[in-house]
Amino acid sequence: MHTVPSLDPPPEPGRRLVLLVALGAGLASLALYGWVLARPELMMDDFQILVRSWTWGRTWDDLWVPANEHAMPTGRVTTWLLVQAAGAPSRLPWVCVPQGPLAVVAGMGLLYLFVRRELGSPAHALAATALFGVSTVYQQAVLWFSAGFSVLALDTFLLALLAAQRWRRGGGVVSAALCVLAAALAPTWFASGVLAGPLCGLYLLLPESDLPRRSSWPRGLARATLPLLGTLLFLAVSLPRTAQHILHLEHYGDGDALHAFKPLTGLWYSLRSVIENLLLGQVGVGSVDVPAFLVIAAWPLLIAGLVTLRRRAPSGRRLILLGLGTIFAGYGLVYSARADWGYDGVMNRPNWSRYHLLPQLGLALIAAGGLTGRLPAEEGLSRRRARALLLLIALLFVTQLPRILLTSWGDGYDEQAAALRRVEEVDALCRRYRIDAATARRALPFFEIPGSYARENGWEFLRGSADPDPSVTPEEARRLLSGDE
Repeated sequence: MHTVPSLDPPPEPGRRLVLLVALGAGLASLALYGWVLARPELMMDDFQILVRSWTWGRTWDDLWVPANEHAMPTGRVTTWLLVQAAGAPSRLPWVCVPQGPLAVVAGMGLLYLFVRRELGSPAHALAATALFGVSTVYQQAVLWFSAGFSVLALDTFLLALLAAQRWRRGGGVVSAALCVLAAALAPTWFASGVLAGPLCGLYLLLPESDLPRRSSWPRGLARATLPLLGTLLFLAVSLPRTAQHILHLEHYGDGDALHAFKPLTGLWYSLRSVIENLLLGQVGVGSVDVPAFLVIAAWPLLIAGLVTLRRRAPSGRRLILLGLGTIFAGYGLVYSARADWGYDGVMNRPNWSRYHLLPQLGLALIAAGGLTGRLPAEEGLSRRRARALLLLIALLFVTQLPRILLTSWGDGYDEQAAALRRVEEVDALCRRYRIDAATARRALPFFEIPGSYARENGWEFLRGSADPDPSVTPEEARRLLSGDE
């Protein structure tokens, strides 16, 4: 008996190794936050965001109402979708908190595609993916639902970069339009997304490695204006609706955001943060105050190292420069706006670690570009390089895990879960006695859900009766809902 040979080609060993390493990096990233995912907890601004997307009517009315500095219309809509998926208050943490870890994994995939296409080497792309994703340097952006929108903004920025990359290589109206669209959408999640257009412009501005410098710069300059159109489009739509609110937030006191913006102070804080948070963070060190003289002494060495790296890795120069731009744009924007808040004991502490998200991406791009000077690009992935990458992932996991274990995220899980169940119990009474949500809120005293810091009344999560009895007064509702029948 003869067997019919398969017409499908056997899977390439290199491709299987790429999938194996990529899977290992993704699982390691999720495992870092496993404790939080097992005991999800909502905190502070989460409640304001959820309340404003509790119904579709409220979502639409507050579509352009900023959350602090963040105009987040896309985030309002996706939050409403998460609320619908949860169905009940007690399930909100379980549905909302995974947004951050999953968004990081999505970003890892997008980063792999970008670096893989740029360098033509899966090994360098996987190294960048691991360095970015298997990290707790920016843990707050992952753990905190509100800050998780910054990861979604970063993902959209990577989509814009991929479109810019395709447009730079092959042109085409579709790629150009997608780049503009993604650059416009990035800041609709989180304010840091406003950097998507300028950073994509920087990528397109940088000279082509295969063209003489004189001929590549004019081409890059012409192309660099394209992504800026997306940023300008967002600002044109957003600012008339949000500028007054954003410029005069409470934490600016009697001043405003423009007067509080101090770029020179932001530059100094950025130089410090690269040392204290970004570089030391790669080996699991955090919350340290490096003396100013050591920061000043370190930077000439860093600059010399970057110059050497760029000289020895000609094929990775564009990624190195893009990475530097991403680091200083991310830090510069935040620290200039937060200049009056101070730095020592504040900005280098875990509760502000969300500001290291973009810089960590920049560091991963620099590492991938710099590796080309020592490890030549290969079309496939050898077993030797796969083992080295898996070892890198393991080392990153071991060094990054303690920082998560030392956080207090999840400590209030039991108390918050009980409070959310209490809201459901009262909602059941509302349906039983045909009481609408508005009447119930007027009848009941303020209810603080642990973790909300009293920023929102817990009864805002009531749905109430779908067929309310208009004759039920607040006094009667108070008696029925308090159990005093």
